[in-house]
Amino acid sequence: MKKARWIALGLVLCSIPAAASENPRKQERWSDRGKRVYVDGIEYRRSELGQFKDSPELYWVIEADGVYGFTTAEGVKEYGEQHAKQAVPEGPKPLVETLVAGPTCSGFNKNVGCGGVDWLSLCTPNSISYISDSWNDVISCVETGSSVGKYTVLYKCYNYDVGSGPGANCWHAIWIGPGGLVTDLNAYDMNNITSSIRFCSNVDPFSCT
Repeated sequence: MKKARWIALGLVLCSIPAAASENPRKQERWSDRGKRVYVDGIEYRRSELGQFKDSPELYWVIEADGVYGFTTAEGVKEYGEQHAKQAVPEGPKPLVETLVAGPTCSGFNKNVGCGGVDWLSLCTPNSISYISDSWNDVISCVETGSSVGKYTVLYKCYNYDVGSGPGANCWHAIWIGPGGLVTDLNAYDMNNITSSIRFCSNVDPFSCT
């Protein structure tokens, strides 16, 4: 009887460290920092991206395997069509502390580096076609949930609009893959200009599936 008690006590003690190590806020996440950057198929250093700021058209797709920029709607749409047919396999991603509510949500912060205490969270399958005044044109940092299963897409204009021409001044959007952390939208000329957000499985300026 005494031996059985010691065995039971041992099982309880052994289970304590395992339970303590479990953290529901841990999820797979990767950062855009340090990844290879391509604009219209040409590789650039991150320090060279400033030359594309204020381009009439500018689209970015932030993937786990690299960063892809496009200066035409046709270019990013073609990328989306090709990528859907032959997706690049992702490498292992480290488990890190998540900053948002959960793996099926994406979070948005007003500060570069996500250092602010206030977060705007959006969970699938929801979308925001018209961001409220308190969050419109202030987003600087984005974390996408590892289990979102779609791209988190930020648009410069309301209602996911990319404009009917360069004069519309809406030709800016960014697609961020699941489990990503983009700490500074300045690099993509998308800092403090987001007015609508949604989740899309495809990369296309004019449609969302």
